[in-house]
Amino acid sequence: YAVTVAEMMALAKEAGLDNDPATDAPNTGVVYFRVRAYAGESTATNVEQLSDATAVNVELAEDTSGEVQLPMIYMVGNFQAAGGYGSDWTPADGASLAASDIGKTDFEGFVYINVTSPEFKFLPTNEGWDGDFGDAGTTSGVYTGILKQVDEVNAGTPDGTGGYFWVKADTEKLTYELTETNWGVIGDATPTLWDADTDMTYDADARLWTVTLDLVGGKFIKFRANDAWDINLGDTDADGTMEFGGSDIEVTESGNYTITLDLSHQRHYSYSLTKN
Repeated sequence: YAVTVAEMMALAKEAGLDNDPATDAPNTGVVYFRVRAYAGESTATNVEQLSDATAVNVELAEDTSGEVQLPMIYMVGNFQAAGGYGSDWTPADGASLAASDIGKTDFEGFVYINVTSPEFKFLPTNEGWDGDFGDAGTTSGVYTGILKQVDEVNAGTPDGTGGYFWVKADTEKLTYELTETNWGVIGDATPTLWDADTDMTYDADARLWTVTLDLVGGKFIKFRANDAWDINLGDTDADGTMEFGGSDIEVTESGNYTITLDLSHQRHYSYSLTKN
């Protein structure tokens, strides 16, 4: 059984540890593990066997940046070189997915999978292959949406082709999901108002979606995927960072703008409006 970083962080939190220098809680401690096993096939009729406890020293490096360092897992596969993620099947170059909080296992992120027959796995760290998750199916590259760690095969996309995907993986529920997304801008500040999107173009080198168009000052825009409202991003606090289903974004002045959407920093999505 592979203990993930997220699970270790959750155990540390239960033990009263944190990495915030402003609190009185310690940032070092000990977590104990032992293995429970049964000889035979029935837990009801066989004697329980317990291993000796193994102590694991835990140290959470104190964070003085003020930013929460979210737990990560990494996608590695045959898409990496073509998508701008270094070398294929290289953990150190893996595409990162971030959890929603410390101790959570609901990882997500946007990943460019620019190959026709994608195959990949999920790793708990980008330092090696220990504890890797694959698909529970029997054929490599075929998508079932179910993760497995033992006797697994390489995971794949739902239709077996590439694209720009919103990827979700839960290492506790053992599920994963890929939704292909193509992004556009919509709003009454755009030439097509709220009736239709203006499509954006993805730049793999910059890892940005971009479009240049005329915008009307005092009006609003939003970003949405696949010409529908199921997946849309706005800016609730007008701070340049994005939230799913967030508030409309006001354009302060009329003119021709280059608009960018940056989904490369997992769970810290941002945009820019630059007047030309």
